Amino acid sequence: MVTVKRNYPKLTEMRLNDSLQTGLQDILRNSFFIRTTTQGKRTGRPHTIETTYVWDGDRTIYLSGYPGPRDWVSNVTVNPVVVVQTVEGQVSYEIGGLARVLRTREERLPHLLAF
Repeated sequence: MVTVKRNYPKLTEMRLNDSLQTGLQDILRNSFFIRTTTQGKRTGRPHTIETTYVWDGDRTIYLSGYPGPRDWVSNVTVNPVVVVQTVEGQVSYEIGGLARVLRTREERLPHLLAF
């Protein structure tokens, strides 16, 4: 018997801690990439990657994990504290928040179409 592992797109929902400044809102609205730092689930060391995202226009960012293994997604399941940093624009912003992996198809589907 062969077991097939499906690599569904992984999405992580991040709720931002702070209210957003106008300049930050402009970057989130017009940018495509964001730098994400999580705490390593085994090492406890910071783990930073750049990924695509979608912003809901309020206080939630949806981070894309694309199909396949992603260490940072595993890190979020152990420690939901995440820091994102804008990488496009004249000014860089750093925002903290809490993240969770969207596990069900029903949770992911509405946001997948935005990518």
